[in-house]
Parts: sequence; C-alpha cells; structure tokens
Amino acid sequence: MRLPAAAVVALLLITAPAAAQDRTGVRDCDDFIQWFAACMQASNVPAQAQPIFQAALEQMRSGWRSM
Repeated sequence: MRLPAAAVVALLLITAPAAAQDRTGVRDCDDFIQWFAACMQASNVPAQAQPIFQAALEQMRSGWRSM
C-alpha cells in the first residue's frame, strides 16, 4: 500500500523538525541520521515497516548521544 502524497508531506512536516532538534553532537552521526531519515521518507517504506525503521533511527540517535 502506498501513502498518498499528502500523507508523505505530513510525515515530513512532523518528523523533520523533531529530527533537526535532536542532535547527537557528532557531525558525522548527525549527518548519517539526517540521511537515514530522508531515505526512509523518500524510499516509500511500507506503512507496516515505518515504526520499525523509526525505532531503529531513535535507537541510533539515543545510543550515539549517550557516548
């Protein structure tokens, strides 16, 4: 099932500001997290897989921030 364009735009508007504010403090890690988030949004990740990828993104961010 594909998301309608409006749903994708809404997802971008909701997740992008949170991702921008939630930095690890390590430029390369922040760049990778930004790339990973953009890849998730641009690659038509199936709706049922989105929570899994989002959880992985949050786990990476949290782990790198605690180092």
